Amino acid sequence: MVFVIINPIISKRKGRAYGKCGENMKFIHIADVHLGMTPQKGTLLGEKRAKELWDTFKNVVEQCEKQQVDILFIAGDLFHRQPLKKEVLEVSYIFSTLTHTKVILIAGNHDYLTERSAYFGVQWSDNVIFLKEKEVSYVDIPELRTRVWGCSYWQKEIEEPCYNKIDKQLVTKDRYHVLLAHGGDNKHIPMDYKEMVGKGFDYIALGHIHKPYLFTKETGVVASKIAYAGSLEPLDISETKKHGYIKGIIDEKGTRIQFVPAAKREYISLQVKVNETTTAMAFRNGVKKIIEKSGAKHMYRVVVIGEKDEESTWTKEMLDGIGNIVEVVDNTKVAFDVDKLLEENKTNAIGMFIEKLQNTQQNNKALEYGLMALLHSDESVKK
Repeated sequence: MVFVIINPIISKRKGRAYGKCGENMKFIHIADVHLGMTPQKGTLLGEKRAKELWDTFKNVVEQCEKQQVDILFIAGDLFHRQPLKKEVLEVSYIFSTLTHTKVILIAGNHDYLTERSAYFGVQWSDNVIFLKEKEVSYVDIPELRTRVWGCSYWQKEIEEPCYNKIDKQLVTKDRYHVLLAHGGDNKHIPMDYKEMVGKGFDYIALGHIHKPYLFTKETGVVASKIAYAGSLEPLDISETKKHGYIKGIIDEKGTRIQFVPAAKREYISLQVKVNETTTAMAFRNGVKKIIEKSGAKHMYRVVVIGEKDEESTWTKEMLDGIGNIVEVVDNTKVAFDVDKLLEENKTNAIGMFIEKLQNTQQNNKALEYGLMALLHSDESVKK
């Protein structure tokens, strides 16, 4: 895999002493894999997408082995729901293939723990550390001079800002400190990012938000020290742009991270402009050309804009067979000659309606819908 660097971010660490052992720590940070989910469920693409979630996850683990990454961080929601035992066994085997990398994970709000969770029915290999406690705790990795913090969900929602309780005095200067944190909204562990970074962590691996997010200086935090990895694969139509994982290194120079695209497909929103003379075939051919250029493997939301005649409609069925069209949104308006209609209908309901909406500056859709109704009503044209 070729790494694509998008906005590499660097920060420097000061006042830490390490010696020669554990001079650097290489990591990969993933979250919100949602194994067991079927994106685009009920469509021909659905089952293929379910398999692709597993394939991309396995590809990332293979990258850990290939690059001899020190730690793979999983910041919650590895599974989409309570996992089946066979699914956990499969994941356990995948982790056991790593000869160098340690895996440290927490459970999120989707795969939250219960006493009967399949997470507890598996004997994990020695390289796997599961931070399953309800309260924030940490584990030390002496050979990497690294302390990793985190806690797991034991219920769907947690409204308490758990990470605020971390004692800053325990974030010592004799090792690297990483926090695994899942949440960020009012129902899922509210977070004060600036305060969290201020506790002294070298990196905070975030999960829960499905779009990757690398903080900027404008947010008021040290950008390279915190990031949402986003989901490995886009999971619904709102999750446009690239998806993947965070690759990073911590050493005496500081923390450096970069986003690495890894998803097999993207959701792409297309805006297609039409007019009142555009035919169904012209519309279909136009969308087809765009998809051929952008990539037939991707999934598309087509937003139709412009003007149309009264009889035209733009639907998903019109594009069957030319690509992975997830949705078609018709945002066109009917191409009425309003001035002409007003001149011809000054004394009837149509004319009065146009004058009223023009005077009150109502939106075009209201005018369009009203004229459509009136023009098809016999009563409207009576003098």
